[in-house]
Amino acid sequence: MVEVNESLIDKYEQIYDEEHNYDDEYEQEMDNNTYHLGICSYDKDIDGWLLASTIKNRTLFNYPYCSVVDYLNNYSVIEQGGNVPTDIMYLSFQGDEPFQLYTVIKKTFWLKLIQRTWKKICQQRKQIIKSGNMTDFIRQRELGLQKLNIPTLHGMLSYLKDNK
Repeated sequence: MVEVNESLIDKYEQIYDEEHNYDDEYEQEMDNNTYHLGICSYDKDIDGWLLASTIKNRTLFNYPYCSVVDYLNNYSVIEQGGNVPTDIMYLSFQGDEPFQLYTVIKKTFWLKLIQRTWKKICQQRKQIIKSGNMTDFIRQRELGLQKLNIPTLHGMLSYLKDNK
């Protein structure tokens, strides 16, 4: 017999009750093309990510992060090997009722990529500012003698474009 910590089960029950408005008959309606916090699982057959479990924003901030991650993994509709980290996911339906697949696109990956790229751009901008006399640079730019491209948000992910 597996021994389970009673306080942990009580914590899961608290989170579950808050998520489902203290109603066992409550079934959350999911809308197509919406964002959710939760976990997903990769499916080789469809070559994509499936929605496994979600949580409301309010609930996420009312409990410790580790408790929420444990809850999501233990109350998931898909069995997974270990604790899967929480992601921001974009939900889209595939197929027709009643055989719809709830597929997701992980947005957390793209946020990390944008943050990492912006950090590099900020470092480049600081380097440009430190490297020389900015008043001379501005004066030469006004006269059209020197054109230095200072990296900005616009086009910062252009290196990801497929050059075919």
